[in-house]
Amino acid sequence: DPRLFKHKILKEDLNKYKQYSLKSKFEDVSEKNEHSLKFYKKLKQKIVFEKLKEKNLERALQLFNKTNQFNFSLNRYNNIALKKLLNKKIYSIKLFSFKDKFGDHGIIGAYIIKKQGKEIKIIDFVLSCRVLNRYLEDFIILKILKKNFHKKLSIVYKKNKVNNVLIPLFLQKEYFKLKKKDKNLYYYDIEYINKFNEIEQIFNR
Repeated sequence: DPRLFKHKILKEDLNKYKQYSLKSKFEDVSEKNEHSLKFYKKLKQKIVFEKLKEKNLERALQLFNKTNQFNFSLNRYNNIALKKLLNKKIYSIKLFSFKDKFGDHGIIGAYIIKKQGKEIKIIDFVLSCRVLNRYLEDFIILKILKKNFHKKLSIVYKKNKVNNVLIPLFLQKEYFKLKKKDKNLYYYDIEYINKFNEIEQIFNR
């Protein structure tokens, strides 16, 4: 039915307009303030984690297949592939939504971790570029660390021409330790640092 198709397009367009409107409000405030942790705390930022379910599957697919600049692996998934991972106990798939004092940004990222004995490997980590550089990416790493505090945490970065700017900058954070490099694959260990305690304080839990 053409009417239904048109409605769907309009709904997506409206959501996109709303999201970029929120981004614009943040940028307006950001320009007038020093980017201290105190500034970010005033933004009342909140991240909520949720498991992959039928209701958010479409958004998960969109994130994994359309996000390029902040996508560690650039792995592309269809619904069958994601559901297969979901049914294996060694994998955990989480999505996260974001709110701040300007409004609800919706689901803005996802990760997939693989459990191997005493090791936890982040094999996928994607985040919408419109919410970067607000300590969200750091906070997500912190939450994975805290949930798996007794295990060794690592992440793999697959360098490509579309993800070779933002992620290398992020990987300069002091909690990443380059373990080895194999062609375009970079393997990092992740360690807990004291700075995480400050970062945690800028998010409402």
